Amino acid sequence: MLDSVLRQFEVSGVAAEIGSHFGTSVLDPREVVRLWGKVTSGATHSQLAHLRTCSLQSGLGGNVYVASAAINSCRRCCEWALAVDILEKTAAAHAKLDTAIYNAVVSACGKGRRWDQVLGLLAQMDSNHVESNTITYSAAVSACETGGVWAHALDLLAQMVATRVELNTITCNAAVSACGKVGQWLQASHLLAQMCSCRLEANTITCSAAISACEKGAQWSEALGLLAQMVARHIELNTISCSAAISACEKGSQWIRALGLLAHMFSSTLKLDTIAYSASASACEKVGAWA
Repeated sequence: MLDSVLRQFEVSGVAAEIGSHFGTSVLDPREVVRLWGKVTSGATHSQLAHLRTCSLQSGLGGNVYVASAAINSCRRCCEWALAVDILEKTAAAHAKLDTAIYNAVVSACGKGRRWDQVLGLLAQMDSNHVESNTITYSAAVSACETGGVWAHALDLLAQMVATRVELNTITCNAAVSACGKVGQWLQASHLLAQMCSCRLEANTITCSAAISACEKGAQWSEALGLLAQMVARHIELNTISCSAAISACEKGSQWIRALGLLAHMFSSTLKLDTIAYSASASACEKVGAWA
C-alpha cells in the first residue's frame, strides 16, 4: 500500500509524510487529519480518492474529524462527488454528523454547481435533526444563484426567516443576484427593500445585482431609481452598476439619460467598459441621435 500511496502523491508535496505514516499498521487520526489538511487545491481526483481509500483501510472511516478534514480537502479541490461519498460512508459507520461537516459538503456541492445536491443535503440535515445555520444557508443560496434557480433561492430565504436563522448581507446578495441573472427585477427590488426593513446593509454588490435585474427586465426607470438610492445612501457606484443602468436606458430608448450616465462615468474615477460605450451608442442609434 505504501508504494502505491507514494506514487499517487509524488507531486503533492506530502509524499514523504504519507509514506512515514501509512507505512504503519496503526494510524493516529490526528496525523491523518493533518495530512488531509496539507493536500493542496492542485490535487487530482485519483489522489484524493486514494488517500480516502487508505483512511478507510486503516479503520478511520467512521472518524468524524478525519471525514471533516477529507471533505474540506475535497471542497478546496472542487471534488463535490467525493465529498458526498465521504459523508455517506461516514454516516454508514454510525458516526454522529454535525453542522460543520454538512456545511463543508454543501459548500463543495455549491462550488461544483450542484444546487440539486445542496437542496438534498438540507433536507437530509432536517430529517437527521442537524441544525442548519447562516453558513449552511449562505452556501445553499449561493449554489442556487450559480445554478440560476432563483425561486429556490427565495424559498431558502423564506426558510431562514421561518426557522429564525440569522440573515446576512452575503446571503441576500446571492438571492438578489439569482433574481438578477434571469431578469426577475421585481423580486430583486423587493428583496432590496426587505433588507432595508430588516436593517441589513445593502452594498455595491446588492445594488448592482438589482440594477442588472432591471436592465434584463428593460426597466430603465427602476434602474435609475436604484442608482439614485445608491448615491443618497452613500453606497459606492461601480462600473457594473452604471453600465447596467446605461444598458437599461438603451433598452428603453432613453438616449439622453444613457449619455448622461456615460458622462458621469467619464468624469469620475469609474472605468468605462465596452458595455457602457456600446449601450450608449445603441441608444443614440435607435433614435438617430448621432449629432
